[in-house]
Amino acid sequence: MKCPNCNAEVFEGDKFCGNCGTPLTEDEKIQSDQHKKADINLSPYLKALFKTPSRVIEKPNQFNTYTILTTLAVILLILGGLSFIYYEGFYLNFGQGLSIFLRAIFIYLGILIGYGLAMIGTSYISSSVEIRWKTILKSYMSLSVYALLFYVLSMLVSIIGISYLPNTFNIIALITLSLGTYYIYKQYVQTNEKFDSFFVLLIHIVLTGLVSHIIYQYWIIQIWNNAFNF
Repeated sequence: MKCPNCNAEVFEGDKFCGNCGTPLTEDEKIQSDQHKKADINLSPYLKALFKTPSRVIEKPNQFNTYTILTTLAVILLILGGLSFIYYEGFYLNFGQGLSIFLRAIFIYLGILIGYGLAMIGTSYISSSVEIRWKTILKSYMSLSVYALLFYVLSMLVSIIGISYLPNTFNIIALITLSLGTYYIYKQYVQTNEKFDSFFVLLIHIVLTGLVSHIIYQYWIIQIWNNAFNF
């Protein structure tokens, strides 16, 4: 049997991993044993994603990493395709399809990376113990799926022509990433005693606010206006 955090070998009666110190509850042992058996395809993950979202965030080691990455990749490709449909039709600029497709994917990847870095920054600044980065990042990938789905809704209503809804879904996506990353932090990171818990929240607000500013003032503008000029 392996530790769900670091994959080191552990034994049946162990309460803690000898390598990383992760508590080995009965639930985590089951997760470790079933990791490769139960969730090697998209169906169980997608079912949990919509039926029990807390499970994919709080117990990410139940799911295969490649399953989560595949889900993210598919949604990113869908967003690239929807962006192509919308902007090609809106600007009637046929011939720049690949550029639009790639720009959209780079933008959404940039958003996910930016908020992921904000979460990592909050964790690194305020943590008092070794951080379980692998588990945290797997939780964040599932959180990213929810955010990207809101962006998909935004693009769909844009294509349909409902002008007042796209920005609403965009804002919901950003709120999902902002609040969701703090939720993940509270699940997995033990705050250093020298940091007041509300002070940690303020740190996270500042970091996510900075990321939001950079993304919309520089990243998106530069990608759409200056990048991939071919």
